[in-house]
Amino acid sequence: MKVETPSANPLLQAHARLREAERLRQARALDKAQGICAELLKAQPDYVGALQTLGLIHAERREHEAARQNLSRAAMLSPRDWKILTALAGTYL
Repeated sequence: MKVETPSANPLLQAHARLREAERLRQARALDKAQGICAELLKAQPDYVGALQTLGLIHAERREHEAARQNLSRAAMLSPRDWKILTALAGTYL
């Protein structure tokens, strides 16, 4: 069985980049995390994980309108994800 490395598979590479962005967000390196998410969304505009992480970054910066836009798009693509819906509701409070 052949094991693919993240660099050989674009989906694995994107997932690894998203995990890095989320790690950076949690470490409060918001600019770097935002850059990774923007890069991922440029290549794949409907990447739910990147939309969610970018929405959370904006929420942490108290940029509520930008947070709502990204989290709303993520919720439309994944309407049963309670984490996205909870984060979206939080931007309205």
